[in-house]
Amino acid sequence: MGRLSFRRILGDTFKMLLGIRLAVLIAVAASGLGATSVDAANVYEIGFSLTDDAGQRVRLSDWKGRPSIVTMEYANCRFICSITLQRLLDVQNAADRQKKSFQFLIFSIDPKNDTPAEWTLYRKMRGLDRGNWHFMTASVAETPGLARTLGVHYWLYDEHIMHDFRLLRVDSNGNIVKVMEAFDANIDEFIR
Repeated sequence: MGRLSFRRILGDTFKMLLGIRLAVLIAVAASGLGATSVDAANVYEIGFSLTDDAGQRVRLSDWKGRPSIVTMEYANCRFICSITLQRLLDVQNAADRQKKSFQFLIFSIDPKNDTPAEWTLYRKMRGLDRGNWHFMTASVAETPGLARTLGVHYWLYDEHIMHDFRLLRVDSNGNIVKVMEAFDANIDEFIR
């Protein structure tokens, strides 16, 4: 009898902890850490200072005059970023077929760990050696604002950063002209 009660208490405790974890996730998601809409009227006018994978300080205005594909991910992600990377490669291939040129601007959502060396390793391990791909990290303090500005929602779950899928197509003036939020979206339509 004592053992049965212990199992029930253990089971009830586990359910309670799962409920608390779910409530925390919902609260964090609603807190504005990221956002569901894009706050930026012009991406190239966002004033955050960034460090690229070569260790150089850059600003988004450095890409003015060139159309870009913009997203956020992080080097150690095991799920969404892999899908995001595949979609970015699909966009690059479609752009190549259509003879269109885009800069690919990938911003970290894990500034504590995405150092220039980590981004360089990420590029090397995935064969991302084209000069139009740029991996950048903002400061720890500025990253939530950058995500909010780009409309990227993310939150911490245990030791993993969870985030949504979002690609922005930006024209040469920095205006957002298209947003892709579904993995199965039509890429040719996205870059048209």
